[in-house]
Order: sequence, then structure tokens, then C-alpha cells
Amino acid sequence: MCLIEHAKKKAMEKEKAIKITKALAEELNICFHWINEFNKIFPEENLQYELYNETAPNFFSNLSKLYFDYFFLKISRMLDPAVINNYKNLSLYQLIEIAKEVFPNKKNEIKDEINLIKKEASTILTARNKLISHKDLNVTLNNDNLGKTEFADIESITLKMSKVINKILELLGEPQYSFVWLIDIHGASSLIQSLKQSSYYNDLCLDPELYNKIEKVERESKYNKL
Repeated sequence: MCLIEHAKKKAMEKEKAIKITKALAEELNICFHWINEFNKIFPEENLQYELYNETAPNFFSNLSKLYFDYFFLKISRMLDPAVINNYKNLSLYQLIEIAKEVFPNKKNEIKDEINLIKKEASTILTARNKLISHKDLNVTLNNDNLGKTEFADIESITLKMSKVINKILELLGEPQYSFVWLIDIHGASSLIQSLKQSSYYNDLCLDPELYNKIEKVERESKYNKL
């Protein structure tokens, strides 16, 4: 292979590596958005949970589980093998393949970092395989405890994923990805504000004069048909 062809091949490999790494960054960044939303809906203080218990406690209990299922599935997909049955996955293990082709001297370093993340996520991966993606019969019948995962563990794992992605981008000579998501004013924040207003509304209804005015507004509202 002549030098020109070799240079073209290397340039194409690097271009593909950049596309894969940026795709991984965008995929993970979605998770950061939902982490922000989760932190808004389920903060550490108790006052917000009093509000939930007064409105829809079962809904918020189930919502928390749905969030955890989402995080477990997202983290597990990011840690899938690079190839399964000749089918290539968009996972962190593609970064090892990139290192092997573009900067082989960094391959073992990148591999070790990803394997450490996978080790930290071992309980999540087990839960995904035995309870979420599939329902393991023995685990179900024996009511096995697969381990405990705190939300802080999810934050830690996703943060480490972002760091290894940015390390690859830096090695490729690309700008690092900013893993942030602006607060969605029409997301969790809007929901909490509406719940607060609902509580205010219930208190206002205790005043007979105000109650009559509120009742009139209710009758004339298009949402009264719901």
C-alpha cells in the first residue's frame, strides 16, 4: 500500500472514530437530561414528598421505578459488547476498537477504564438481564435479592462514562463534549409548580365566597369535560 493510500485509510478510520464517539456522547447526554429531571422530582428534602402524598402517591412511586428501569437499560446498553453475533452495538466497547486502530498505545488504558465502569455497574447489568429485559424464573420464584443500587451510583457511573468518552475525543483532537442539559421549564419543574398550585387551590376552596367564584371558573373551563 502506497503512502497516499495509507494516509487516506487512516483519515477514514479517524473520521469514523469521531462519528462513533460523538454518537456515544449524544446517546449518554440524554441520560444526563433525565438525571436532572429525576433530581427535580425526587429531591432529598421531605416537604416535596408530602405534596406527592396529598396528590398522587401511587403515581410517583411507580414513576420512580420507571426512572430506575430507564437508567438501568441505558447504562446496560452503553456497556454491551462491541459486537454480538456479527451485529455491532453503539457501546463504550467500541472505544476500545477505536483505540486499537487509531492510538494502539492507549488501548489497554481505555479497556481498563471501561471494565472498571462495568464492574461498578455489575448489579445494574444483572438486574437488566434477570428482571427488566427478561424475567428470570428462578430469581422470581426464590425472590432473590440481586443487590442494591442507589441513585448516587447511577450518577457516578454515567459521570465516569462521560469522562472516558471525552478522553477519546481529546485523543482524536476533537473538542470535549459538554454533558449538560438545561433545566426543562416545561418538564419536572412545571409539574411541581402545578402540584403546588393545586394545593393552594384546595386551601382557597375552604373560603365559601372564593369557592363560588372558583366553581364558576370550573364550570366555564373547557377542561371541565375531562
